[in-house]
Amino acid sequence: MLSPNFPPRNLINHIGHNCKHMKQVAKITLLTTILLICLIGIEILASKIVSTEQFNDKINISDEAIEFYKSHIADVHHLRDLDNDRWKLTENPRNAIFSIVAPFRKTQNNILIQGDSWAEQFEKETSKKALTKFANEKQVGIINAGTTSYAPSVMTTQLRKLRRQFNIHPTHIVAIIDQSDIGDELCRYSVRRNFDLSNRLVSVRPEPFESNEPYKLEPFFRKQAILRSDKFALLKLFESVALKIQHIIIREKPRCKWPDIARPLLNGISKEEEEDFISAVNRYIDEVFSDNRVKSLQIIAHPHRSHFSKNPRNRYVLYTGKLIKLALRSNKHSQKVILLDFLNQDIGSYLINPAQEIFREGDLASHLRDEIYGTKLTPRILAELEKQL
Repeated sequence: MLSPNFPPRNLINHIGHNCKHMKQVAKITLLTTILLICLIGIEILASKIVSTEQFNDKINISDEAIEFYKSHIADVHHLRDLDNDRWKLTENPRNAIFSIVAPFRKTQNNILIQGDSWAEQFEKETSKKALTKFANEKQVGIINAGTTSYAPSVMTTQLRKLRRQFNIHPTHIVAIIDQSDIGDELCRYSVRRNFDLSNRLVSVRPEPFESNEPYKLEPFFRKQAILRSDKFALLKLFESVALKIQHIIIREKPRCKWPDIARPLLNGISKEEEEDFISAVNRYIDEVFSDNRVKSLQIIAHPHRSHFSKNPRNRYVLYTGKLIKLALRSNKHSQKVILLDFLNQDIGSYLINPAQEIFREGDLASHLRDEIYGTKLTPRILAELEKQL
């Protein structure tokens, strides 16, 4: 016979307490599961966002290429565009600095091409075929180190880098000093130059984080460090957005827009600015001939569309050829320098009729159309080179 006190009250209370506790545990477990599922969903969504080209347009460039780029800009301000399709940086990160048309060899003449995007244009099909043919016929090596927006100061530090870090020692150098180099030198690079105690140019420093210039790379490197880390995608997304906001808050006003680059060409320059640019050209020439293996330097000067403008408001009044001639007057190496000035009608005969459309349509920097570059400019440069070999 069961006791009237069965089951014991304390047992009932214990069971009730356990049931209540189990309900709380189940509730917490359910909420935790729902929260975890939500977090997983958000993480998956964040992972998809940070993996898109819209969020990271350099996602197809290898970590090695990014690190190579980052490790080589300290003295040359910037390298070639991080365009993997164009330069095949993942296959060969060195293409960010130079591309090989024909390998250099110690027992032959070797040609280095330097300059801005005008020199980069040698990479176009017609011109590159002409360079390759020239290299094979003349048994010479050819390397193109042309880089967008380079000017004499950056060409100086680039040449030193090529020699010291990549063992590239040309016997002949072709340097395109474009009209826009004047504005680039005076506006973009004058404040980034770094000299040692003997007044020797040692670097052209990259833009700092707060810069809002076209070649601001520090925000890019910081973003890539975040996106290429092992952190959760949600944290990558948050930190990337926070970095963008930080840069927006502290960024400076743009220093050198196109009107600033074109100003010297339209309005002329002061005596002080003229001396500054001439000094930059002479520093470059001195760097070229600091290696006694160099036999000749060919400097190319080519007019822009606006040099032929019939409208006085748009016509350029300054020309690099004039400044280069002034630089050569005081340079001890002038006898080894050939100025190929395409404003000279004997050289740039295709410029006699300015109505002929030789420039790219709508191009502020007046790049030649690839056909003209490959069939007019390139052969004339190679013809002059052949005389020096």
